[in-house]
Amino acid sequence: IANAAGYELEIDADGWAPALERAVSPEGVFITLRRAAATTGRVTAAGQPVAKATVVFRDGERELLLTTDVAGRFTAPDPRVWASDAIVLHPDFAPLVTMPGRPLPESFELQPGVALRGRITGSAAAGARLYVDGYPSGTAAEDGTFAIAHAPKNWRRVEARGGAMAAVETRAGALTLA
Repeated sequence: IANAAGYELEIDADGWAPALERAVSPEGVFITLRRAAATTGRVTAAGQPVAKATVVFRDGERELLLTTDVAGRFTAPDPRVWASDAIVLHPDFAPLVTMPGRPLPESFELQPGVALRGRITGSAAAGARLYVDGYPSGTAAEDGTFAIAHAPKNWRRVEARGGAMAAVETRAGALTLA
């Protein structure tokens, strides 16, 4: 893919880890591929499959997005070979985020999480976008109130962004973002 900064060379091939390389010119670029046989993982909650969960494997700038089937399964080049971390998202559960550099599991167990309620004050509160620990988690109502149904149990930070406004609240405080 050509862009103003040069070229992005992306390689996806069966039996190999995905690769992404940026270069000023496509000539003379060598990319070393790593073998990564296709593997099947599963997303569950309370032991039951979770369909339509989004599974994101990341390695630096490269992301591979997958969606689980009705049995909660996904197939990918073995992420334990190439990915540094993973994120699993589903609107009915708390986001699951693995720690970079730790071994990735084959399967993921989602949790319902905890409900967060609060109010954003200020002129840009209506419709402000909400983020819990950096992940999109909802939108504030017209009066600035918000409810996040499935935040991670150990959440650390809630952010609100709208217009020129940004507000942050940490776990230690009440959930009023000004």
